[in-house]
Amino acid sequence: MPKLIDYSGRFDCLREAAFTIVLREGTTGLTIPAVATELLTSVSTIRRSLASANSLPRLAYQWIDIRDRFRVDRRAPGEIPGTDTWSACLNALLRELPFDHSRTQDARVRAAVLSHDRFREWAVEASAARADRLRTLCDATHQDLALSATDLRYESQRLEALIEGTTANACAGRLVPEECVSVVRRHVLDLRAACQPDRRPDAA
Repeated sequence: MPKLIDYSGRFDCLREAAFTIVLREGTTGLTIPAVATELLTSVSTIRRSLASANSLPRLAYQWIDIRDRFRVDRRAPGEIPGTDTWSACLNALLRELPFDHSRTQDARVRAAVLSHDRFREWAVEASAARADRLRTLCDATHQDLALSATDLRYESQRLEALIEGTTANACAGRLVPEECVSVVRRHVLDLRAACQPDRRPDAA
């Protein structure tokens, strides 16, 4: 009878080990011997699945998505009730923030591996996809405000910068994770209070 090998489970173990090592030691500690030690196995066993250590940063990145899929509660604290486009987009932005310990770990590993592999195609694509997602959400959060097109673009860029800045500060320990949400939420609500949505019939 042929031997059945759980390749999916094997690579999940590699992904988790790579994630754990980056979180603990940074990308400089991400080697095949380190993964073997983390999994209490031999280097030769790891090399049966990995030809080189070049794929380890990407495996660590993939584990972030797996962790997120298995979270029971995806909501961020302080989400805005309502069904308006702006509130839905703001809530989606709040969920992008590292608002608890687990998500801060994810953000730290994401930043580390994307920086380490910044010239590799997978990392370029992953960074671009995240930037596009944030830009789209920021634009939609402000789209109904009574502002000129130039000012709307500026405010969207400012919101993007605020999200990236609070994320970086939380990863560096300069900002309590829970404060990320309150900073971004307060910024958006203050702007909306200062620039009431345009209610003209043609504003939609």
